[in-house]
Amino acid sequence: MAEVTQARAASDSPPVDGREQARRAANRGLQEHVATCEQCVDDVGQCETGMAWTRLMLAAPVKICVRCDKPVRPGQEYVAVDHHSASGAGTTVHVHAQRCVPVPRQTYSSGPYGR
Repeated sequence: MAEVTQARAASDSPPVDGREQARRAANRGLQEHVATCEQCVDDVGQCETGMAWTRLMLAAPVKICVRCDKPVRPGQEYVAVDHHSASGAGTTVHVHAQRCVPVPRQTYSSGPYGR
């Protein structure tokens, strides 16, 4: 029964690439380490091993679409948009190439003069 449940869960989940698998493995390793390390319980930054697991976990950045707040999956087309700032560093945001959120429409209520 457990094998069927695991197979069904594996088929329902979206395919993941190697970087995502590495990030998940590093996250599991960090959680297992924190459970047994007294230094990491207080602050992961105090433990060299905990910091190494954290660096591995953060090595695989995830791009998030600013329109729908969902990750841009490997193989999906996206557009990188640079936002410049006059008073500080700019930033780069990502959006799905195909519109993921419908275009908002402005609706007006009719006033007393039909406008």
